[in-house]
Amino acid sequence: MDRRKGRGRGRNRGGNRGRGRGGQDGGAGGHGVGRGRGDRDHARGGWQEQQHPGPRERGPPREEKVYHPVGARLLEEKLELPPADLLLWLLGDRGVAALLAMEQLNSTRSILLLLTAVKKATEAGRSENLTELLIRVRDSNIFKSLSVYLNSVSVDTSREIRDMEQLLDVLLFLMEQYMVVLPTDSHDIVSLLALVMESRILGLLGLESLRYQLNRIKERVEECRESKKEKTAVKKKISVVEEPPDNFREISIFPTVADITNQKPFLRKNIIGGTYINLDTYLDVQFRLLREDFVRPLRDGIKDYKEGLKEGIKVGKLQNKDIRVYHDARILFPEITPQGITHQIQFSLDGLRNIRWENSKRLIFGSLVCLSSDNFQTLLFATIANRDPKKLADGRIDVFFQGVSSDNLTVQQTFVMVESSSYFEAYRHVLRSLQLVSEENMPFQRYIVGERRGDVDPFADEDDDGPALVTPNAPRYLTYETTYNLTPLMKADCKAHGKQVVVRSKSWPSEDMMDLDKSQLAAVRSALTREIAVVQGPPGTGKTYIGLKIAEVLLLNHQVWNESNGPILVLCYTNHALDQFLEGIMNFHDADIVRVGSRSKNEALAKYSISNLRNAMRKERRVPRNIHSNIYDIRSQMSTIQADILGSSVQMEAASKHVLSERELDVVLSDDVQDLLVGGFAEIAHGDFKAHGKKGRKKSIIAEWLGIGQSVRVIEMMENIGFHQNREREENEVVNEGGIDIDEDAQHEEDMRVTEVDQDLMDFLKNSQKLKEEILEQMDIAFDMNEDEGGEVKEGAGQGKQNDQSGWQVSREERKRRKNLAHRELRKHSLMLPGERQRMEMLLWNLPSSERWRLYRTWVRDYVVLCQDRLERLQEEYNRHSRRLAEVRDQESLHILKTAKVVGMTTTGAAKLHTMLQDMKPSIMIVEEAAEVLEAHIVASLTASCQHLILIGDHQQLRPNPTVYELCRTYNLDISLFERLIKNGLEFSRLENQHRMLPAISKLLVPHIYEELVDHPSVMNYPLIRGVASNMYFIKHEKMEVSVTDGHSKVNEHEATFLVELCRYLLKQGYNSTQITILTTYSGQLFAFKKRMPRTEFSGVKVSTVDNYQGEENDIILLSLVRSNKEGAIGFLGIDNRVCVALSRAKHALYCVGNFSQLCSKSVLWKNILTYVHREKKVVDGILLQCQQHPQYEQTVKDGPSIRLKFPEGGCTAPCPARLSCGHTCQLSCHSWDPRHDQYLCRKVCGKARPDCPHAHKCKLACHQPCGPCPDKILAVLPECGHSQQVRCGEEVARVVCRDKCSKTRECGHQCMLICGIDCSDQNNFCMAKSSMELSCGHPKIVFCYQTSRTQECNTRCPTKLECGHPCTGSCHTCSGARLHSVCGQVCGRPLVCGHVCRERCGQPCLCQAKCQTVCGHSACTRTCGEACVPCTEQCLRTCPHTQCTALCSQPCTGQLCCQPCKLPLPCGHPCIGLCGEQCPSKCRVCHKEEVTQVFFGPEDEPDARFVELYDCHHVVHALSMDSWVQQAGAEGQEVGLAECPVCKTAVRSTVRYNTAINMNRVLVERVKEKLRGEEGLQMKEELEVETRALVTAEIQTKDKNGKPLHSATEKEKMIQLVKSLLSPEKVVSIHQLRNAKELLRFILILKGLGQKAKLIKPLMVRVGSAQNSTALAGGLDTRKMFSDLTSESVKLETLLLTSLLKGEVFSSQQMKESNQEVLRLQHFLELFEFCRNREKNGQSFSSSTVQVLETMLTLLTNIWVPFSGTQLQVWRELNVELKASCTGLGISEVERREILAAVGLQKGHWYNCPNGHVYAIGECGGATTEGKCPEC
Repeated sequence: MDRRKGRGRGRNRGGNRGRGRGGQDGGAGGHGVGRGRGDRDHARGGWQEQQHPGPRERGPPREEKVYHPVGARLLEEKLELPPADLLLWLLGDRGVAALLAMEQLNSTRSILLLLTAVKKATEAGRSENLTELLIRVRDSNIFKSLSVYLNSVSVDTSREIRDMEQLLDVLLFLMEQYMVVLPTDSHDIVSLLALVMESRILGLLGLESLRYQLNRIKERVEECRESKKEKTAVKKKISVVEEPPDNFREISIFPTVADITNQKPFLRKNIIGGTYINLDTYLDVQFRLLREDFVRPLRDGIKDYKEGLKEGIKVGKLQNKDIRVYHDARILFPEITPQGITHQIQFSLDGLRNIRWENSKRLIFGSLVCLSSDNFQTLLFATIANRDPKKLADGRIDVFFQGVSSDNLTVQQTFVMVESSSYFEAYRHVLRSLQLVSEENMPFQRYIVGERRGDVDPFADEDDDGPALVTPNAPRYLTYETTYNLTPLMKADCKAHGKQVVVRSKSWPSEDMMDLDKSQLAAVRSALTREIAVVQGPPGTGKTYIGLKIAEVLLLNHQVWNESNGPILVLCYTNHALDQFLEGIMNFHDADIVRVGSRSKNEALAKYSISNLRNAMRKERRVPRNIHSNIYDIRSQMSTIQADILGSSVQMEAASKHVLSERELDVVLSDDVQDLLVGGFAEIAHGDFKAHGKKGRKKSIIAEWLGIGQSVRVIEMMENIGFHQNREREENEVVNEGGIDIDEDAQHEEDMRVTEVDQDLMDFLKNSQKLKEEILEQMDIAFDMNEDEGGEVKEGAGQGKQNDQSGWQVSREERKRRKNLAHRELRKHSLMLPGERQRMEMLLWNLPSSERWRLYRTWVRDYVVLCQDRLERLQEEYNRHSRRLAEVRDQESLHILKTAKVVGMTTTGAAKLHTMLQDMKPSIMIVEEAAEVLEAHIVASLTASCQHLILIGDHQQLRPNPTVYELCRTYNLDISLFERLIKNGLEFSRLENQHRMLPAISKLLVPHIYEELVDHPSVMNYPLIRGVASNMYFIKHEKMEVSVTDGHSKVNEHEATFLVELCRYLLKQGYNSTQITILTTYSGQLFAFKKRMPRTEFSGVKVSTVDNYQGEENDIILLSLVRSNKEGAIGFLGIDNRVCVALSRAKHALYCVGNFSQLCSKSVLWKNILTYVHREKKVVDGILLQCQQHPQYEQTVKDGPSIRLKFPEGGCTAPCPARLSCGHTCQLSCHSWDPRHDQYLCRKVCGKARPDCPHAHKCKLACHQPCGPCPDKILAVLPECGHSQQVRCGEEVARVVCRDKCSKTRECGHQCMLICGIDCSDQNNFCMAKSSMELSCGHPKIVFCYQTSRTQECNTRCPTKLECGHPCTGSCHTCSGARLHSVCGQVCGRPLVCGHVCRERCGQPCLCQAKCQTVCGHSACTRTCGEACVPCTEQCLRTCPHTQCTALCSQPCTGQLCCQPCKLPLPCGHPCIGLCGEQCPSKCRVCHKEEVTQVFFGPEDEPDARFVELYDCHHVVHALSMDSWVQQAGAEGQEVGLAECPVCKTAVRSTVRYNTAINMNRVLVERVKEKLRGEEGLQMKEELEVETRALVTAEIQTKDKNGKPLHSATEKEKMIQLVKSLLSPEKVVSIHQLRNAKELLRFILILKGLGQKAKLIKPLMVRVGSAQNSTALAGGLDTRKMFSDLTSESVKLETLLLTSLLKGEVFSSQQMKESNQEVLRLQHFLELFEFCRNREKNGQSFSSSTVQVLETMLTLLTNIWVPFSGTQLQVWRELNVELKASCTGLGISEVERREILAAVGLQKGHWYNCPNGHVYAIGECGGATTEGKCPEC
């Protein structure tokens, strides 16, 4: 079969036969896999885009397909593919995988072609998929066998030599790639290949020229190995000092600590009226200004925050305009999404409770947050991944951490979180794109960068006369002969004249044939014939209309510009504008359109969204096979780990949001704590105790204990004991939940940021809630915070009928109070220390509320930490797969985009998808609203393929809106490319005819803003507004504004009230709500409108800020200007652009309210506008309204209440006389709406007798409401018990639960303590009477009656004194009697050889953690004292005229000590009392005679005595005596340690005179430290690692007696993973820990094997009382109990050891010894059980003497008070001898052959040195009389 065609039959993965074409997809490797039914099954197996990833359902077993290795011919063909496609093919093709899996190489050719393909795939650029390919190749069999192949291959022919040379060239390239990309895991195999190539191949082929490259690779291997050796588990902080930036392409896009501290970054002004020197200068200016726009708020905000803290400003009072600060931020739990792992963060709401999150721009999607736990010395960055106002109101937000290791994301740390409001994702991608721009790929440089035209001042003022006009060239694709079909521009009867027009000629059809006015025609002609065209469109002139006409002509003539298959790229500033433009294109081109970005709200465009097109392509099986197979494989790998992540994530989330029950917290609660919870509740409840809670689960007591349960009597009792004495004041909610949906600033901003991928992420988080709820259902929740407190919680319900029965009820208010209490307490962070926790757990029911919650939070913290430990490894792996998935999905999207004629996206989306734009290669770019877009955004969207750029906008309306205002004012950052091109002299077109505004309204703009604007005839005949005297009013007032709590926005309550009432009035005139828009200039005013506008009344009315309404229009505009203050500030209203937008949105009517006198005083523009309005007599104090029913009724209203008062229902105040269908009269005043009263609801009292009420109670509801069941209560007698209860009228009495006390006696003999309505015969309703029981250990314990049948833990304090001398802190249960004692909690406190005191826990190696105090005249050691000191290699400082030391500072000094007196005078003038060459003492024999001559050694008072001053303590001592003192301290046989000052005992470390003694002693001290660290040899660590691996290897190879493996494959894998985890660099930090881990692992493996063997020896299962009892049971030996005890004890010990092992705990010598004894005991226990079971199985009887011996042996093994020490072992052996006398005995003990060696702990005591230089320890018990001997000698 021809592999290239790939046509043939083959069995697919589904096991069905199918015929199909392979081609590049189906025929890979010639293995005949076609597209058939099996492939469809295969495709269906992947998880869909919108579904939550979950475990795949397994179908019936499928036949396994065998794939053949890909052949050389197909590899040669695939080498022609582009690198990106080749990469995906290599990853997805099964034939490639088969080739990589080959064990042996048969030919050089195949491996050469494969590696060449891999080399070419690297040209696709760094990506997760490339990394995956490199890993697959490196770990493949074929690559691993390369070294063997190269070492044995022979090359004889010229072709073989040529192939080998090419192979070496490719191989060297890949080896270098591995050492760059994956050095840590690749250096071993690279080193081996390099060795073979150097030793054999280079010489064989004479390729010495490759030796340089090979040496470079070897150097990198050595560097990697050295780096690996130096790694420790302790992470060091690395401070990076960057040079001042000079090349913008090398600047980090993420802020650094240096950015935060650099107050003067290098910036240059954006040139408006001139040209740039070159492209790099232009890009540098744009890059630095744009980066500064998001860095500066962080810098200034963090600086102010830190200064505020220094000045003592309280945390909640710190405010800053640049950043928002959130305190007590904590990472709660991770969330899985297809895009990777997000994390939910909780922050404190102190100072934020009044924020209205729906409108606030805080924490919106894409914003950058910076977290720090060390006052911003280190920074963690994240971006907002999902924004839910409800979550924000609870202080929660979802984030994506950027470049942060999961190790740093701990739930136990508290951060300060600061937010920059700038959209970081847009900055990030634009900045990255700017760094990649070059002269080769940047079009239109002549216009954007500029060309020199004389001496132009690059920083000329923008008001100066501009340069000469620049006329752009024609697009490259447009020749002088090119003809266009211009029929879309022609009138209907002139279409024929536009079919063949030479577009670049002057012979266009005449204007009267065109369906455009003069200015429109000029704009269209310019746009079609110039490679860069600028079209300015004032308000209402039809910018979008002209843009669509341009697009229609281009699409109609696509054959001219579409030779390279590049589409038209349409960019818009907002999603709304993009939808409008694309919908317009649909009217004339309803195909080949792709919309990229957030999901369109326009249903007509839904089919063109890239997500829907992608789904359709998958459904139709048009996805390229390489892409499909990679997506399937990646998702399969993700699905295998997501279930584990999701389970732990839900548990962590539940712990933070709900109250968990004691059963859910079982892993962190002891049995005694749970018993105390249940018992204390039963005592307080006095019988009001239900065994069942909701959903049939057992009732949780934790909720009752915390005061948020459902038991009324418990709450009453808690109130009596002062449980709620510190109850916090509840907060009142102020948000009007029923407010109108308004165009929130936050939502508007978020809509602009969100792309389709981002929307998928947010949808995923929302849709995954169902799966999370399913997992949550399996958890035991004590108090669900999601339940509605509005429902009444009924008490006293019996099992299974809680929802149907009546009784005492917890009111809505009480339920809400409990929910608020839980909410407040769950947000707190205060916890308990272990000692305090242990004490408080004994006093559970006597604790006050605050302490109970603090204890509960401590339990939850431990629970969450366990969950996080399980997640640590999985998160990084999941994120890696998600990045790979994103890369492949981009390739899938690109496949769609390349088939389109029109691609539409927002400018923000284009910035994020810049790489995709480059691959898409658009030929033409149309930018709508171009004047609102930052210049850098458009430049970043340009690609080398773009030949034609059309900019449409109006720079006299809204400009770009950078974050930092100073960058606008000083550096012109707010000047768009659109405006800069115009001001820089580029020819542009302006539209002149407006089609929107009433002429009276358009005159507000002309000539004040625009020189000329012509009114189209269509705007001359707009109708008058019903009920209002004029279509335009400017209503003036002087009511003051107020500032909002959050941010710098403003609110004017008077204007809000007035316009809401005016809007209500207009609606009552019959206007549709969609005809009215309320605009405001400040976002804070939006909330003022929302809280006054109920959704039911104002639904459909659009309320928006002016900025968000750009490009929109409506019939009636109500405009609130807001500003009115004593300072006269007008803020944004002073910006002409905003005024232009605000006044140009109305078509029929404009009603504007504001303080116009203040505006006129501050703005010339407003003064000019108001002059016109005054002239038209439209500036009024109040608006004149009229009644439509009674036109003679007219009233002028000046405020909102007046409108409501004078026109209550939209008409006059006369009452409505209409009679309703129910017979009542209409209660409204005159109204023109609903004249037939079809919508009117009668609200008079009904008064009818209820037909189904047996007592004929009358209905008290409103007339329009249904009467329903009777709500009155009556007293009724319960039939079952005869007691009386209050019940609802008409309710079934038999279902009511009686709450009187039960008087029955229970089966156990105790008086029933429950209430009458609870069945006490049900064993699930426990008897809570207290009883005493004797435990198996012999201690008594008071328990509840129902617990007497259960195994109980003994909490009696352990009386044992540990070997260290401290009392044991454990209990009888935790210490297993006297077998295995708890760890000693005391601090060691012993003096160390370094002079410090040991602060380690008793029993741990005495490694000093204090800061090392080693110091010399050159430097000081910066390590901890327990680490090895680096010797100083500088020259010794000891020198004088008589002698000079020639040794290094860290070596013993050469020559004798100088004893000549010092000749220098002291500062006092008297002679120095010191020695030559030494530091002069600070004391004088004359001035300080008494001090100096005080006798200590003896010779101090001699007149010629000489002294030395010790540097470390500054005591002055007799020199010669001190010389002897120091020499004696370092003598052989003396205790190791530095010499000490004889006066104060301070160690002598830095006095230069004693360098010899100091250095010699320091050598001995370092040797002692080596021993304490366990570093007896250089290879010790490697040997221990090998031994540890060998332990597991031996255990997994163990077989049972039948020769079968003792352990299952799953168990083996667990053992292997355990060892990998233990030996990872993060786990092992010292030799002691590694040795400890090895011994604990040895114990664990023995216990695992013991457990497996015990399971193989099955006990005989017999029924009690059966005639066929076993021989062992007949003799009094119960093998079942023996088996149960053996397995439970071995599992308990294994769990204890495994937990300690994973936590990295180091056992003391006593713990290790006792663990050894326990393992030994359990092994003998297994022998005893096996002996009894074998005899039992063989039917052998047990003689009385045998039974007696066996019982004695069993007692020896099960006595918890006697550890299984050497004495017990000797008794065991004697008993075994005795047993042999009565039967065959236990035989040769396997235990004795497999002796366990306890870890030898380092002796605690004093260290000495022997004459041979060894150091050894003598224990403290011997004291001074003990004679030590060196063990090494």
